[in-house]
Amino acid sequence: MVWQWGGKKMNRQQAGKPKGGQDGSGVIQRHFTLGITYYEAEDYAAALREFNTALKLDPESSDILTNRAATYAQLGRVADALADCDQIIALEPDNAVHLDNRGLTLAGTGDQQRAIQDFDAAIALDPSFLNPWVNRGSSYQALGQYEQSLEDFDAALTLEPEDDVALNQRGISYARLGRYAEGLADFQRVLALDPDDEDALYNTAWTYALLHEAEECLRYLREAIQVDPAARETAEADRADYQWLLDHDAEFASEFTWLLAQVG
Repeated sequence: MVWQWGGKKMNRQQAGKPKGGQDGSGVIQRHFTLGITYYEAEDYAAALREFNTALKLDPESSDILTNRAATYAQLGRVADALADCDQIIALEPDNAVHLDNRGLTLAGTGDQQRAIQDFDAAIALDPSFLNPWVNRGSSYQALGQYEQSLEDFDAALTLEPEDDVALNQRGISYARLGRYAEGLADFQRVLALDPDDEDALYNTAWTYALLHEAEECLRYLREAIQVDPAARETAEADRADYQWLLDHDAEFASEFTWLLAQVG
């Protein structure tokens, strides 16, 4: 899903600047900037400390609250993240970005229905905003409503035809519907833009597993793991989708097991 606040890489432009009063704006800005720096370094505890300090001086800054919510989410403190999201929306109820952020936080808890309500509201406020289209499609996908998810991914790709997240997510929905060629085509579009896109590499391997094509599956799985070793964990979580090959192709089973057992 698309974290508007930047995921592991804080988006400085979206983060903006805290408003601050005349007597404390410089101090607020310093703590705010330090918070972003720590966030980008994945030192979320330190980031939280800086955002908390900034908020003591400017408790109604939606920019600081947004970044603290993102930090809480990274720390797994979802209830705190949602509380910040609620406060931000109370301050700026007509801001589609804030609604999308809360929806994404809710989706992360598995509450897809409430998340969809926020994505609906964000789209109603700003139909040209890409993220809620992708995120709502991903929530529909999580609910197994693949046809409905395709409508949202199509809308997102109308807005941004080369968006890698929308292409990867649409490809997954195609594959879940048995439309494997269309799914593979979406993953190849991503790889044409970025040959090292770990999601597209893994998704291609996963789709070939569903097609029972061992050689191509292993080829792309090797590449995905080389780019991002965390692909091993994804493959383990998806083991059921590889099971036919594991049961019917001893050579595949041997290499698949070896690939997932490697460290680093």
